Amino acid sequence: MTEQDFTEAFFHVVCYNGYEEDIKEWARICGEQEYPFVFLYRWNLHNDPFSRSQLEVLNIILVTLFGDYGTSPRTGWIEKKQECKEFLDKIIEMCADRE
Repeated sequence: MTEQDFTEAFFHVVCYNGYEEDIKEWARICGEQEYPFVFLYRWNLHNDPFSRSQLEVLNIILVTLFGDYGTSPRTGWIEKKQECKEFLDKIIEMCADRE
């Protein structure tokens, strides 16, 4: 599996399930925060458990790729903010190209 394969898989989850706005907000936060931050999936306003659980999975992936955690990646934080933002920006661009 290549980095491109993974990026496309992440793109499909985000774009086909309608989470572009959440990812745009996460990218904005990555670019503005001066310190590591936690619980990316909690920044959304989704009330339904399905959406929240999918965003939690996306958050775990981002924490694993661009951050660190104590006992669980579910409650981890983003440390490589610029790299995370670049990745999310790529996903946003791919979603826009799909339209």
